[in-house]
Amino acid sequence: MAIASRKLLWMHLYHAFAPLLRSIRSLPFLTRWLFHVNLVGTVHQHLWDSTTVVLRSAIGRYLKDGQRVLDLGTGHLGTLAVYCASIRNVTVVAVDRDEAFIENARRISQASEVSGIDFHRSDWFSNVAGTFDLIISNPPYIPTSVGDQHKHLTAFRNTWDGGSDGLAPARRILQDAPRFLTPGGRLLLGLDQLYVPMSAARDMVADFPALRLEGVVTSLWLPSKVYVISHSGKSTP
Repeated sequence: MAIASRKLLWMHLYHAFAPLLRSIRSLPFLTRWLFHVNLVGTVHQHLWDSTTVVLRSAIGRYLKDGQRVLDLGTGHLGTLAVYCASIRNVTVVAVDRDEAFIENARRISQASEVSGIDFHRSDWFSNVAGTFDLIISNPPYIPTSVGDQHKHLTAFRNTWDGGSDGLAPARRILQDAPRFLTPGGRLLLGLDQLYVPMSAARDMVADFPALRLEGVVTSLWLPSKVYVISHSGKSTP
């Protein structure tokens, strides 16, 4: 009951302050300060969210020099790809299904003066080769029925629509992730518990026996969680 009450309170607060939060997130200097991104162009108005911030914390914990990193669904700014390349000596592959997003993210990375990022178009893993020490993803997770109620979400549906329960894109990622992780590799999967309860996320990971939930990165002030997922040692049936 207490958890449900906190979630309801978060939802009310979030929607009450949503216009203010969108204004704050649109500030170029804040994007630069948090993610080292030089905001020289955008494709749409949404720049980052609370999940991006918690993923930033998780990256600081798990990213090491020399790693090969995949930013899965990099978005129109390539935010987390740029951040990874700016704080560690790593090789990054950053993919998105939208060609306009990829072109803009490439311009952003050049303006941000980072190197070692290969941007190219891919529908999740469809055009990805090799294995990775770290896979990062902030997939769409807003349930369709919820997102359709908010006018500011009607455009660019592929950036927010998580299907009926908010977990359809995440399931696609977990289905293929074992083939793309190195033996000691990790997947950092960001989800917002305002839309996807932790219990549902944990149950989803448990549905994939080749993977195990290693831990969860949380924030004291933000509702988003980052699920740290690795090989379980079991083969896929």
